[in-house]
Amino acid sequence: MTALVTVEEIRAAARRLDGVIVRTPLVPFPDTCPRLLVKPECLQPTGSFKLRGAFAAISVLTAAQRERGVVTHSSGNHGLAVAYAAEALGVPAVVVVPDNAAEVKVAAAARHGTRIVTVEPTLEARIAAAQEQIDQHGYTLIPPFDHRDVIAGQGTIGLEIAADCPEADLVLVPVSGGGLISGIAAAVRAACPAAKVIGVEPELAHGDRGRDQGGGQADRDPGPAGRRARRGGGRGRLAVPPRPAARAGPGGGAVRRQHRARPAR
Repeated sequence: MTALVTVEEIRAAARRLDGVIVRTPLVPFPDTCPRLLVKPECLQPTGSFKLRGAFAAISVLTAAQRERGVVTHSSGNHGLAVAYAAEALGVPAVVVVPDNAAEVKVAAAARHGTRIVTVEPTLEARIAAAQEQIDQHGYTLIPPFDHRDVIAGQGTIGLEIAADCPEADLVLVPVSGGGLISGIAAAVRAACPAAKVIGVEPELAHGDRGRDQGGGQADRDPGPAGRRARRGGGRGRLAVPPRPAARAGPGGGAVRRQHRARPAR
């Protein structure tokens, strides 16, 4: 079994990210009791938390790896984050995107000098195209979630939550591939051992909850909206093995605890 990412790795990532990412605050959500705090990661330069993981991973590459370049596959936010981080570090980058990716995000990645490779909209096609780029050019893969340095970068959110709200007893984290919640859980549980970390996801995209309760398979077809939300694929090998995740309805989950902190996508 692969060892989970440690808080020491997350602290090292935080040092590399100092001065690069926005140290987002915890913002009180109005009219909630008990109190709900939201961490607005949409304030990052690329519009999402993904910059933390992308920069943390690229910044530890050797000089030879940086010279050859990096490749990733993404339908949006991670690809843009890799493009931004690679440009900041002077590293050539390629992003493999599905042909149904949001044009605004693809165009944004391209503006950072990244080469775009378009494939059919399946995870298998994205992985295969990224591997082809690695075989041909020797690029280093920076995957969206299943990578120690990517997870450590995302985990810096947890360090900030623990520092800004040490009394937090419940932290709600979006679930997809599991990189974000894995990093945050490692950081929060190290600093606030009594706090619970719970994964949440849209009701129509409950692939993670369905996999946990259905022996590894989603328990029903999520429909078009859910399939879009699950575009990134399954959970990674390095993800914290969760208990069944909570589902958020149209208005979000009920607030039951004294202090909550939730990263905003």
